[in-house]
Amino acid sequence: MKNKILDVLLFISVYFLFYFIKTGSINLIGSYSVFVIYYSIFSLFISIYYEEDLSSFQELNVWSLQKLLITILGLSLVVSLNNLTDISRLFILSITCTSSFLQWFFQYYRMSKTPSKPKVDKFNAINLSYFNIAISFTLLMLSVLIINFTKAGSLIFYPWFEQIILIQIFLWTLSSLLTNKFHINHYQNIYYSIAPFIKSHILMLLIGSAIFYFLKLDFISRELFFGSIIGFSLIETNIFLFIFIKDRARKSPIINDKENGDEYDQIDYNVVKKQNLEGNIIKLPNLLIPELNVLTNHVYKQIGFKYDEGSVTYLNTRKDKNFLPMRDKSQSIIINLELINNYLSINQCLHSMHNKIREGGILIGSYTSLDMDYQFMRNKMPKILFIVIYPIHFILFRVIPKLPITGILYDFLSRGKGRFISKAEVLGRLSYCGFKLIDSININHRSYFIAQSVRTISNKENPSFGPLVKLERIGFQKQVIHIFKFRTMHPYSEFIQEDVFEKNNLDATGKIRDDFRITAWGKILRKLWIDELPQIYNWIKGDVKLVGVRALSKHYFSLYPLKLQKLRVEMKPGLVPPYYADLPKNFDQILKSEFRYIEEKKKNRVITDLLYFVRAINNIILRGARSQ
Repeated sequence: MKNKILDVLLFISVYFLFYFIKTGSINLIGSYSVFVIYYSIFSLFISIYYEEDLSSFQELNVWSLQKLLITILGLSLVVSLNNLTDISRLFILSITCTSSFLQWFFQYYRMSKTPSKPKVDKFNAINLSYFNIAISFTLLMLSVLIINFTKAGSLIFYPWFEQIILIQIFLWTLSSLLTNKFHINHYQNIYYSIAPFIKSHILMLLIGSAIFYFLKLDFISRELFFGSIIGFSLIETNIFLFIFIKDRARKSPIINDKENGDEYDQIDYNVVKKQNLEGNIIKLPNLLIPELNVLTNHVYKQIGFKYDEGSVTYLNTRKDKNFLPMRDKSQSIIINLELINNYLSINQCLHSMHNKIREGGILIGSYTSLDMDYQFMRNKMPKILFIVIYPIHFILFRVIPKLPITGILYDFLSRGKGRFISKAEVLGRLSYCGFKLIDSININHRSYFIAQSVRTISNKENPSFGPLVKLERIGFQKQVIHIFKFRTMHPYSEFIQEDVFEKNNLDATGKIRDDFRITAWGKILRKLWIDELPQIYNWIKGDVKLVGVRALSKHYFSLYPLKLQKLRVEMKPGLVPPYYADLPKNFDQILKSEFRYIEEKKKNRVITDLLYFVRAINNIILRGARSQ
């Protein structure tokens, strides 16, 4: 990710360099001010799409040439569709060629610093489907005629109509050859079958825009030229998608082709059996999947749990009303095979199961995490489709269910099924609803867990899912204050802080090691210190001072020595803690830093805060000190 961000910054820097050479100023005017936005977005897409895992000098050259051509073609499309006539053709060629050369140079330097990887030879026999070729060419001609009829209301053959047809045939032929879309394949994965067609359509649009732009074909109708390509892309994709689905239904048996991206859920029972422990095998109902017996056997041996068969209930439900017939505290074990992702109301279902389980009883369930869903989709489709489809899925099944109004609509339409949920949120909800995670195992795109009912249900209000969070912290005289921050962790993460600490402990910086609760964008916010900005409100409100010890959660506060705990609560916490002035390397040094600050502050409050503030600002601005 770091290299990709550097690539984008390189693209933008080159843009402003050549703009300065061209105009003598960096103040963007006219089409150049609009074009730089498209240019930045397109450079980001190119950097994300193209892998940098190169193993030879030849691969590097091909990689660089592909990025150069796609960038030139893509920028031509942007200029053509937005009619940015002020943009110089020489300017586009200059920035793209220079950026590509610099990327080639830096990538070559990176390769020289890493050991080479063995080369894998790939060979695919050429076997064309002439039936598909005939259908595709027919669809291309029909698309041109349909767009012509739609534009004019009748079939009018303009003087330049033959030129459009010849260019479209050329684009169709070239894109088909480059993507091998008419080669016969035996993929069972529909995504991999249709991907070459989508790639060819993108190439048609890119190459066509370059021809239209560089050859100055302004006398040709823009609507007819680009409309024909887009119309052909939509029609061909849907027609061949139908054909591939129909062909797949006829094919038997199913071919499992992992090399080409087709992975089918299969249980490796040899791997599962290795986790079994000798003796005391817990036999659950036969309808349960076999791997659960392995998991429960392991856990029961650890906690010494005993139960009678009459107090074991297994079901497959996502509605809390299905637990009403059970008597409260009557069950030793409840096994719900429905994914937590599909619960109509997650907390209500967990509350209901907690009420029916005896103290110390067991809940067995499963979920799919964000990481699992991401990897599952990534393995199921080509990268170009994944880049386009995954953000849409993420918005539909992760963002929309979390928003107040759209969440109600989502639950009404989907009945709560299919949400994307993070591992931290699932475990946090379990803790919030009175369960403690005992053990878990990942099998077949699903995470099975065993949780014990050892806690009371939390009486705190449900955490928000918005970008702003309100966190409980220890303040002056041990009073609980609410600190505001931008969200950097998954929802419900605060309820499993103690559990995560027990398992992972602290790293060298005094933070929890390998903290999976932090989101990807949360790490960026912390690095840039943006997540702390809402605490300015706490400063205005008077909960914290400008300089002072950091406001800590109850659990983190409990890790401090009693002597330091007593000293800390004698003063208000601060926005700028001693950490940024002293830059301690580990937890012990953090304790010494805070103790030294408090001792100095007792002697002279104003001077101490002023000195620590100046040192902190110097470290933050000049030395790049950031929150972890």
